[in-house]
Amino acid sequence: MISSFLSSWGLFHNTYITGWCLAALLSLVGVVVVAKDQIFLGLAVSQASLLGVATGMWLTTALAFGPTLASDGELWLSLCSISFGMFAAFISSRSRVFGGESAEAMTGWVYATAASAAVLLLSRSPHGLEEVHRLLSSTIIGASASDVVIFGLLLLATLVAAARWREAITLLVMDPEMAGAVGLPVRRCNAVLSLWAALAIGLSIRVSGLLFTFGSLILPALIAKNVVHEVRSIFWAAPLIAVATTLCAFVLAHHYDLPPGQMAVALQGIVLAFIWIVRQRF
Repeated sequence: MISSFLSSWGLFHNTYITGWCLAALLSLVGVVVVAKDQIFLGLAVSQASLLGVATGMWLTTALAFGPTLASDGELWLSLCSISFGMFAAFISSRSRVFGGESAEAMTGWVYATAASAAVLLLSRSPHGLEEVHRLLSSTIIGASASDVVIFGLLLLATLVAAARWREAITLLVMDPEMAGAVGLPVRRCNAVLSLWAALAIGLSIRVSGLLFTFGSLILPALIAKNVVHEVRSIFWAAPLIAVATTLCAFVLAHHYDLPPGQMAVALQGIVLAFIWIVRQRF
């Protein structure tokens, strides 16, 4: 099994490396999402990023928008994805301003609206609907060398930031009142964290699809939370768990000829369920 996986390295090494970088990056972002109990927000931002892709495709085709962007289509769609994800994160964090509803209500509105609008925008475009359906599942296969560079740099920046401001981030997500009392600009910090999460999600949607993105965002952090318990420790445990499970999933997916993204999310889900069962019994 291992030797067969290694033999595929020459053909799929960009996919493997990109998948591991994505898993580690999203799991680090997911630590904050899970610690703040905003799991549904992660799904809403992911869905909004998908709507951004659909909108970019609709503008390009239906309105003949920006023909000079044809050669940079991937960049254009990525920018649309990031923009919509950041906007969703912004309005979800400003729920009291937009209608005075709770954060949960605003998040639910973002998810439901984005999910339906993405399909409606491209309902008359078979190719567009095919793209949306592709992004709703994991599409990690096909990652390029540029994806390796982009997500490697983004992961490095996130690791440096997590190491540099881990104590402040921990205080911010665990006790916002205390964070404000010691002088941290709580609202500004929360906005930066939300926008950084939207950036990571928006970029990864185009490469790995909604399933792998959301699974890597939430499941490794939940596993780490149930294993190490302390938020400070989760910051290093979550990316290690994410990379280890994704590595095992890619080996299994190659051996059994199964989609690697779905395999990774399924394996992480099984591990989390096993931990829950063990904790319940012991």
